[in-house]
Amino acid sequence: MSHPAFLTSDEERVLARVDEMAEEMFDFLARLIRIPTVNPPGENYAECAAFVEERLLNFGYEVTRLTAIESLAHSARYPRVNVVGRFARCGLGRTVHMSAHMDVVPAGTGWTVEPFRGLIREKKIFGRGAADAKAGLAASLYAVEALRRAHIAFDGVIEVSATVDGESGGEAGMGYLVDAGVVRAGQTDHVLIAAACGVERLRFSPRGEPSRERPFEASAEGGPLVILPASDVPMEMRLVRMVDRAIRSVLIRAPECVVGPATSECAHVERSGVRECLLYGPGRFELARQPDEHCRLEDVVAGCKVLALALLRTLREDEDDSPRRIFRTEASH
Repeated sequence: MSHPAFLTSDEERVLARVDEMAEEMFDFLARLIRIPTVNPPGENYAECAAFVEERLLNFGYEVTRLTAIESLAHSARYPRVNVVGRFARCGLGRTVHMSAHMDVVPAGTGWTVEPFRGLIREKKIFGRGAADAKAGLAASLYAVEALRRAHIAFDGVIEVSATVDGESGGEAGMGYLVDAGVVRAGQTDHVLIAAACGVERLRFSPRGEPSRERPFEASAEGGPLVILPASDVPMEMRLVRMVDRAIRSVLIRAPECVVGPATSECAHVERSGVRECLLYGPGRFELARQPDEHCRLEDVVAGCKVLALALLRTLREDEDDSPRRIFRTEASH
């Protein structure tokens, strides 16, 4: 539960909207899981993109479909369809791009529940993609919706994208958005990838050239997470500071900062020239790609709250993000 001493009245109103929308958000996530966007070969991308597009339109976004027809992976049977929503409240300001990949690895064996049912049981939602990365997509979309339903004014633009092929290098997904100029330096200020992470974690990707991920590794995304020393956390990045503060406000604890393994989305963002890229999402890294993959419902709500506060604080030009504010909750304990 958030500590009211560290929230403005606007922020309290936003978090209240998240609580009010929780069941709606869970239903949206369950319906996402029920669309088996299995990669390879890239099944049901168009259906999933249409479902996300409908919700974006209902929430007041300008929506664009970007089909990577030049991609070798694209075909009439398995089209590579990305969808991008643009939400602008008022004025000029920063642009934050939030993205999650729609595709999931094959279900595999060892499940005790149906992998594409979107079952909710014991305060958890089960299914392939529940942790990586459909919970992150749901939390991102509803974080912006919380700002809208709370009638919050901010300067700038929020973009939400659902992309393809995140499990296979992302050339037709985030890579295509970069090539098309949707995500580019000079236009995009911050990128937040809603990857499998953990609601209490700030996750960073090693820098380097885009490389194809290994989707069938036993561990999530082919390797472990490593704790970052505090001295290595790039607190000069505004988005990092704002997500850090939001975690402290919502969870009443300091975040755990981790790095690795490399993700294709962050590699493509790096290629775009955008400096600030961070991974954050409610799905736990350790559960991604495993049998009985799931995400706790309370983590979906908490992750949505963190994202909503981080967005609001990132986009408000007068937001005080000094070290005094960043570490105030920690000093109070």
